[in-house]
Amino acid sequence: MNVGNENFFLLLKQLDECISYVESNPQYAESNVYLLKFRQLQSWALGMIRSHVLSVLRSASSQVQAAIRSSGGNKASLSEGVEASVIYIRFKAAASELKSVSEEIESRASRKEYVHVLAECHKLCCEQRLWSCTLCTFYMFDASGTISSLKLQVSYTGVCKLKMVLLYINRGLHVVMTAGLSTRAPTL
Repeated sequence: MNVGNENFFLLLKQLDECISYVESNPQYAESNVYLLKFRQLQSWALGMIRSHVLSVLRSASSQVQAAIRSSGGNKASLSEGVEASVIYIRFKAAASELKSVSEEIESRASRKEYVHVLAECHKLCCEQRLWSCTLCTFYMFDASGTISSLKLQVSYTGVCKLKMVLLYINRGLHVVMTAGLSTRAPTL
């Protein structure tokens, strides 16, 4: 069973229903044992989701890295247009692959476990994009070690925005972890 299987999220939904039922009926014999087992299975499934998201994003990042390195080996050959299209296309493909997974997690955001996983997935996405933007910035330097001020300003702005998004997500993740079920976004 993997995250791409069409039955994965159906089974996860059934598992959530089992957890809700056992939580609302603690009077049954061994309900605590079943609750523990159901939560272990849920934790395992959420770990599979995290691993799947990370795998897809790392694949996109490695494709960006390969495309940049194969651009002739010359750092100056990577133009702004090529840089933007390489990053955009690779991560757009990853986003379309992860869309159904994200929608499923968002639909279950009333439970704190899913809010936490969603925040982690957003963080993973931003980290991988930041890494790719940083790599592109490095390859924009020409052979003499200089870079045009416009290219540097555009790259620096993009990296700074991604760092702000990461900070925002990290603060949101901290709020979720410390305050329990809080789906309200933190203010910066």
